[in-house]
Amino acid sequence: MGFGYVDDGYWDDGYATEYQVAALPLIATPPTQVTLQAYEYLQYNDDPDIAAFFDTYNTIAAGYLAQINTLNLPIYSQQFGAMLDWVAFNLYGYTRPVLSVGTVSLSGGLYNSDSYDVEPYNTAAISGSSALIYVTDDIYQRCLLWNLYTGDGKQFTTRWLKNRVMRFLTMINGVITPMDNTYLVSVVFSAGNNVLITVDSAFVAASPVNQATAQALQAAVSAQYLQLPFQYNFSVVY
Repeated sequence: MGFGYVDDGYWDDGYATEYQVAALPLIATPPTQVTLQAYEYLQYNDDPDIAAFFDTYNTIAAGYLAQINTLNLPIYSQQFGAMLDWVAFNLYGYTRPVLSVGTVSLSGGLYNSDSYDVEPYNTAAISGSSALIYVTDDIYQRCLLWNLYTGDGKQFTTRWLKNRVMRFLTMINGVITPMDNTYLVSVVFSAGNNVLITVDSAFVAASPVNQATAQALQAAVSAQYLQLPFQYNFSVVY
């Protein structure tokens, strides 16, 4: 007896045994959004109720994904208030800065540092004054733009510095806009690795917003919140 291929069947102990090809079972329909899909176990995939449950689950998961995508969480310029704080810290590691203007110095208290019976032993004297700056979402986003923008690369140059200062001064909410010059900013290097950043006074005087922005820049640089090479001593005047 010869052996050979038989349509719709196979050889079993020398006999051709026909079989029926079962219809495809009802399975959960993949959602339209790209999500990690959930599927029922094979032995349950012909149960319409279980399949309907997974269909619903995948649809809801796709809806959640679409909602998250519309939030544009990584785009900090589109976040405000508590959401901005959450995104900046949890995605990028930057908390809202605490900035102040003015200087406060601490003196005295060290043994043999003052004339006898002038300053009580183990005490200190505070001189000067300072005031906190209200860090708005706009200022916060400009700080994030400074620290996170990579278009200039990581190599420090005068052009790199002027570009960052110009963006801080002009780009509201940290939104990148065209910038064709940096004439408002000058940078002078002096002895002792001191770097003086000067902002054009006419620009600052043009509006209260510009004044607040320049003040925040000065305070952020002084507080070392903005990324700058640690080998230099930076200061801002306007």
